[in-house]
Amino acid sequence: MDDTERTNAEITGILEQYIHGKDDDRYPLLEEIYDQEALLSFSVRTAGITFPERIEGNREIARVLSADFNTKYKEVRTYYLAPVSACRISLAVTAQPWLVLMRERTGGLLKVGCGLYDWHFCQAPDSSQQIRSHRITIAEMIDLPDQSDQLLAHLQQQLPYPWTDRQTVVSLLARYEELSDLVRYLQNQPHK
Repeated sequence: MDDTERTNAEITGILEQYIHGKDDDRYPLLEEIYDQEALLSFSVRTAGITFPERIEGNREIARVLSADFNTKYKEVRTYYLAPVSACRISLAVTAQPWLVLMRERTGGLLKVGCGLYDWHFCQAPDSSQQIRSHRITIAEMIDLPDQSDQLLAHLQQQLPYPWTDRQTVVSLLARYEELSDLVRYLQNQPHK
């Protein structure tokens, strides 16, 4: 394995840890993958969800992304829609498309969202990589009624977790008229 493959594998591992830390409410995992002085910023372009504009430090980032987030949402599954190798430039992963499927704890609404992640990494004291800065762009967050309480599980079972591809997601979600703006956003993003 050459250096590029090794770095891709390490960064892929960090991104998978991020997903499991956030989706499964694993604060210690999130705290570990972010640098102590890391910066997380949000660009929220939809009224369907709110986050602070900036969060500084690995502990505060972990708190917001695990404990706070999972107090509001449950059954969370976040999917990457392109491989790391298609998005990686040096020690950065830019314009990484994502999709989230989850349920509000109060009210039970199904939430379907998408956007982009931008990641920048740094070398930790033990020579491993950590997240130095992370920008989350939330382009769409749509509420979808789920009277049967079965739709969320059905959608999540149709997608490989946490890595899938944009076309699979578009084909699955295009069946739901309420998600037309989200599907259009995914279709109009440059393919990696």
